[in-house]
Amino acid sequence: MACTVSYAPLPSIVLQCGQCRLICGDTTELVASVACGDLRLVVLRAATDVTVDRASVRAAGEPDPGGCFFNVCCTGCGSALGRLYTEAAAGLECLLNNFSFIASNYELGTSEIRVASATEAGDAGAASAATPAGTARALAGAEAVVAELAARVELLEAELTKMQGMVLLHEAQLRQLPAHPEQQQQQQAGLRHNHGATPGYQRQQPQAPPGAELLTRGSLQQYERHLRTSMGGIG
Repeated sequence: MACTVSYAPLPSIVLQCGQCRLICGDTTELVASVACGDLRLVVLRAATDVTVDRASVRAAGEPDPGGCFFNVCCTGCGSALGRLYTEAAAGLECLLNNFSFIASNYELGTSEIRVASATEAGDAGAASAATPAGTARALAGAEAVVAELAARVELLEAELTKMQGMVLLHEAQLRQLPAHPEQQQQQQAGLRHNHGATPGYQRQQPQAPPGAELLTRGSLQQYERHLRTSMGGIG
């Protein structure tokens, strides 16, 4: 299988481990980029945070472009990142004694998801609201909000009615207490009514003792005659 070698400079790219994301190199040390079928290599003359496994491995065949190589591993997680070729086919001398990192199939400029700006988001929202579907969604959302508010108002009214009933009940119980002003006023009014309605009610005068009744009601002259008669009989 023929391999394609390109010595064209690449944009500034940082190479990372696919497992732990540790940075292992960048394209400022670029030598070449090699493509052999599905195998794509980014060849750098220097690398960082990598180790070289000195156990020689011979390529099994296509699509590998070389012969023998050492595995280049990440110092962070030990994953194999690329190869250090000690033998290479004709025309691939750029692989010798350089770090050949196995690149993914991602190509620069192929991203599809972008974050919309505030202006774009506003325009998209206005366009969505202007469509019949957007209007229907807006109306449905407004109806849901109104229904929720109505349910809350109904619950508040029920709680308010319950509280009013409790207040009236407590007020009625307070009015029955003897110390309540209304009870005291009723008692005073009842006393005044009873005093005014009793027939022949007069303020009682103090009565004289029984012995004093002869002096107040009997005749003093008769009492004197009685005393003389008694004294004459004694003489």
